[in-house]
Amino acid sequence: MPFARRTIASLVLLGALSVGAHSAALAGARNKSEGDKIICKRVDVTGSRLKKPKVCDTKANWDAMSAREQALARRLRDTPSTRQDGVGGARPF
Repeated sequence: MPFARRTIASLVLLGALSVGAHSAALAGARNKSEGDKIICKRVDVTGSRLKKPKVCDTKANWDAMSAREQALARRLRDTPSTRQDGVGGARPF
């Protein structure tokens, strides 16, 4: 199962980094609807207990990212292992 945890942690970190690139531009944006509302969160950085950068994005983008992460977790959980020892479960992309 460590492979699945590393894969999920890597994807979460990549998502946070891609969202973080837009943080400065989004922080000053005006809100027009609920989906355009800017929400800032502190995200964990893999390998650090101290570093928690602030990431800002729209509610719609946070919801989309959450849906993608849940779909990946479901896929990792439901994919049968191809190894004899039963470890793993995700196939390479």
